[in-house]
Amino acid sequence: MDSQGAHPDIMTYGILLDGLCDNGELEKALELLNRMHKSEMDLDIIIYNIIIHGICNASKVDETEIYYVASLSKE
Repeated sequence: MDSQGAHPDIMTYGILLDGLCDNGELEKALELLNRMHKSEMDLDIIIYNIIIHGICNASKVDETEIYYVASLSKE
């Protein structure tokens, strides 16, 4: 998107993350989250909820604490 001059907002990224998680592409979702973080995008609680839900669906519940703690700083 960025290469074509379109700059996605937080809602667009949320939809992309949700789609990746729903399709079992957790690693790609986490890569996208990392790119969002590196671009200094203001990640909100909704983004973290999508990621935590995706992690739980992937049966990696132990990893949720990292993202839960990060989400607390957004409240």
